[in-house]
Amino acid sequence: MHLQEVTMRSFPGCAVLLFLLLASGTAALAEGPTTAPSPRDPAEVAAVLAKAPKMSGQSQPIHVIIIAGPKDHGPGEHDYPAFQKSWPSLLGKSPNTKVSTAWEWPTPEQWEGVDVAVCYLRTKWSKEQIDDIKKLQSRGGGVVLVHWAIAPDQGGLWDEHRALVGLNWKRLKYRHGPLDLKLTQPNNPITLGLPSTIHVIDEAYWPMEGDMSKITLLATSDERTIDTEPAAPMPMFWTYQPAHGGRAFVCILGHYMWTFDDPYFRLMLMRGIAWSANKDVYRFDALATDPMKTLEK
Repeated sequence: MHLQEVTMRSFPGCAVLLFLLLASGTAALAEGPTTAPSPRDPAEVAAVLAKAPKMSGQSQPIHVIIIAGPKDHGPGEHDYPAFQKSWPSLLGKSPNTKVSTAWEWPTPEQWEGVDVAVCYLRTKWSKEQIDDIKKLQSRGGGVVLVHWAIAPDQGGLWDEHRALVGLNWKRLKYRHGPLDLKLTQPNNPITLGLPSTIHVIDEAYWPMEGDMSKITLLATSDERTIDTEPAAPMPMFWTYQPAHGGRAFVCILGHYMWTFDDPYFRLMLMRGIAWSANKDVYRFDALATDPMKTLEK
């Protein structure tokens, strides 16, 4: 939700004041940056890709389902439909890859044969949704949560949701702008070869609720839960293996659509998808530098 929307909806009398502040150039109420970060150095990206193990033989078959919902932010932000439209074609360039889609949530028939569900949407996380993911994981499949999917909407089941993915977010803190992702597991298959610090422009969510000892933390961002205290590392990427089986990968980034075209983010997300499905982790690596744009202009 945008701060401007909250202010004017909750306090209509402040609308004129807000207009004057914005017109005068005051930046305090700005939602975030509007210019994409500079592209990665191709040579640096090539060096990262070269560190991944070379695959031998043919990739295992994988069935990915991408679950999206209605867009809920401004241009270039939270464009779940754009992701659902573009990424099936992108992932489908990898051999033995089937990608299907579901709007808001799959029907029982759409779950058949799925290895991993990629959830990029704002949703309630009802009992039915929790049960569907638990069934998928219990038969060896996985789930990937991107950005707002980590926070159950009003009426959702927080504890049950957390049991699927390890941690979740109760919308206490968020920040748009420059972030320095710091890798905590440089030799993990998902982060292998990536720089120890990755500069991005996106949105951080924090703090997370749950037992940190039960997840494998992959990357953090230093954030302040209390403004007067020093910044502390907050989880931004992690994996989780639930007690009932299966796998989960979570990436908090994904506010801006330009992030989905960042080769380093693509690597982590694509490897997270493959890892969650218990398939060849590096099967999608070549697509990190594919020229396809997630959001058509």
